[in-house]
Amino acid sequence: MASLKTFCVAVSALLTPTLIFAQLTLPDTLFVKATIENAKRIYDESTRNYSHLYNGKEYIEFKKKMPEIGTLFFNSPEWEDGSVFYDGELYDNVSMRYDLLRDKLIIEHKGHSEIELINEKIKYFTIKGHTFVRLESEPGSKSNIITGFYDEIYDGVSKVLVKRWKVTEERVETQFSMVLTFKDKSDIFIFKDGVYYPVGSKSSALKVFGEQKSALKKYMSHEKIKYRGNREGALVKLAREYDQLTK
Repeated sequence: MASLKTFCVAVSALLTPTLIFAQLTLPDTLFVKATIENAKRIYDESTRNYSHLYNGKEYIEFKKKMPEIGTLFFNSPEWEDGSVFYDGELYDNVSMRYDLLRDKLIIEHKGHSEIELINEKIKYFTIKGHTFVRLESEPGSKSNIITGFYDEIYDGVSKVLVKRWKVTEERVETQFSMVLTFKDKSDIFIFKDGVYYPVGSKSSALKVFGEQKSALKKYMSHEKIKYRGNREGALVKLAREYDQLTK
């Protein structure tokens, strides 16, 4: 949080370049008062915004006393600047990591602690080139999704979303030691006509796009799109082509 000293410096910076000109157009007292009030407004808005963001729970990282393979975080354990729409406001250039084991977005309050944001207040966040949106399953509904964050890998008329998470596996390495491995898991969904469809096989994906199934099969053959081994990439191409065909 900015200090009083920072505020005073900001006022001085605003006063210095225009002081002579202001003396020719406004009485000194009016000019100084207007400049101080403007600087105070900017200062208050800045500190209020970020103090509001840094009000979550202190994050305690999951740890076990054994060697680890992999990481519980999305992509890597390194901090990276991203953005988050939190409690009705967008915050840019926020240092963050995404804990996939517990589905928690962690931000770094430099010089203080790591903070776990409140999931219900997050509309979406962007990290490492991926945008995660929060979806909610209504109580009693027969929705195919569960409440949580989904990686929106294609955002068109139709959408492709991936629910990512991690699980742990403890494995005996030697007679006297264990190794903890973090394993990636995911489910893919196509959003079309207001419904989230889970997709696994190529046939299940083509079934979702129903009326364009034949055209999409030809498209995959012509473009030599391989579904097995790259489901996410193939589904993005299929959804984009479907949107083109149904314009």
